Amino acid sequence: MKSSFFSRFLIVLAALVLAPLAVRAQTITGATGQVGVNYSYQVTSTANPPVIYGATGLPAGLAINASSGLITGVPSAAGTVVGSVSVTSGVLTNSASISITIN
Repeated sequence: MKSSFFSRFLIVLAALVLAPLAVRAQTITGATGQVGVNYSYQVTSTANPPVIYGATGLPAGLAINASSGLITGVPSAAGTVVGSVSVTSGVLTNSASISITIN
């Protein structure tokens, strides 16, 4: 009985802790870019500094600056890509989807 109660307690605790992060997630629409042309898009955050930015799944040729949140580069392929950007402040991390179209 004790292990069953403990397991349920952990599941409920995890749901309460993780639920607020899911509510804050959103989809960002980045600026439209062109293949072979310098691209720039600023990810912003209201988190308390210092913050660390991260990104995964960006179009080929683009990267994010971990300190400033600026996505830059020269895209090498056309298409619409949905990736993810994250902002970490202390031990808290929040992320959002980002959609970038390259023509």
